[in-house]
Amino acid sequence: MVGPQYFSTVGIPLLLGRDIGQQDNATSPHICVINESLAKTFFNGRKSPGRHITEKFGSKKNVMEVWGVAKNARDHRLRGDVPPRFYIPADQGMDGPNEWAIFEIRTAGDPEQMIASVRKTILSVNEDLPVEGARPVVMSVDRTQRAAAYVARLCSICGIIALLLARRDCMAVLSYGVARRTNEIGIRMALGAGKGTRHPDDPARNRHH
Repeated sequence: MVGPQYFSTVGIPLLLGRDIGQQDNATSPHICVINESLAKTFFNGRKSPGRHITEKFGSKKNVMEVWGVAKNARDHRLRGDVPPRFYIPADQGMDGPNEWAIFEIRTAGDPEQMIASVRKTILSVNEDLPVEGARPVVMSVDRTQRAAAYVARLCSICGIIALLLARRDCMAVLSYGVARRTNEIGIRMALGAGKGTRHPDDPARNRHH
């Protein structure tokens, strides 16, 4: 459920039809805008505007006419395929107009500098409206990526620990092997063996012969 000029505000290009406007209210014919994925899945590339979609939940249903096709956009998650989606005017929901709203405002400057002005403007319309969670969109994107960043950092730490353990184990195995052959090495050195002398069972020595 979106408000007027949603697509132009958030920067989602419309491939066909028009944006949702002020005229799409509770008393006007019910319409929707679909994304490319829905158009491909259900209409198989056929012309979408003018066709109808029915939203059903229990005994309730909402019949909408497709008025536009928007480019696929990642509005809920940043990875994976973009699912089929349709957008309807906020006043034309199955249960009537929305009782709450998320306002998205495009600014020319630093969005953080605009938060106080936006809050003041909203409260000037109705001082009882709760204005919560005002933040730049980039901050919301960072929050979405935070979990993936934590997982990547944890994997890196585990990889470093595994590498250190493997290094320690290799040194332990080498030390154990040398310790087992200490007597043998001492006897060979006493008999005049040099550093380059190989064990009789050494494959490299056998290949040399």
